[in-house]
Amino acid sequence: MNSSGRVVSTSAFSTSDTALIRYATGQPARPKCLVLEESSLAGRFASVFRPYVTQLNFCEPRHNVLIGHGNKNNQ
Repeated sequence: MNSSGRVVSTSAFSTSDTALIRYATGQPARPKCLVLEESSLAGRFASVFRPYVTQLNFCEPRHNVLIGHGNKNNQ
């Protein structure tokens, strides 16, 4: 995402440590901020990415489901 919140690109890649590091170091953004969903692999991903990003945040995916519910009428 860029600074205005617009998605600039998406990528799919293997979750090997080498592929994760290659992805992180290949991103031109400075600073590099990464958000990971809490999961059984979040700790592993965090330990791989931590040396290559400026900021590392976690979100709770159970709260994300609330976005899809409720009143969609913005009036």
